[in-house]
Amino acid sequence: ISFNIKPHEVLTFSKSRRIPYNFNKIRIGIIGALSKEKGFDLLETMINYTHDNNLSYEFILFGNSYREPILKDHTIYTCTGPYSDDEVSRLFNIHKPHLFWFPACWPETYSYTFSHVISNGFPVIYPDIGAFKERANINIPNKIIPWDSSPDVIHRELDSFIAKISNNN
Repeated sequence: ISFNIKPHEVLTFSKSRRIPYNFNKIRIGIIGALSKEKGFDLLETMINYTHDNNLSYEFILFGNSYREPILKDHTIYTCTGPYSDDEVSRLFNIHKPHLFWFPACWPETYSYTFSHVISNGFPVIYPDIGAFKERANINIPNKIIPWDSSPDVIHRELDSFIAKISNNN
């Protein structure tokens, strides 16, 4: 058996994006084919928490999920459906997320979706497990949170991160 070992490409980063201070809702992007392990159930819980607490978030899933969400408010959730790698930047430009959140509750080995986000310069919040933590040395605004955070903790972390990277600082 013969094989070649090929390292992952070295990413180049776009200029970091900033969150404008004149917004009605923060558009939070999530990307990938979300399973339970990749955080879909936590995303669903967070969307309902956002509704119950009248928070100013919208969630955009760039990709799909293992099941349809059970939501109290469908107006704060958009799902683009499956995409190809060459469509990612176009979808980002159409939906204009302010930042990305990775709700994974199971370690990733590399995460190509993380590569899409950081190579496009988006601020990003991610869990303290797997490839995210290992690839944390990035030149864009980022925040690591515990993988098992409750919606209340996620909300506080999102708000502090948003305040830190907004244009009105």
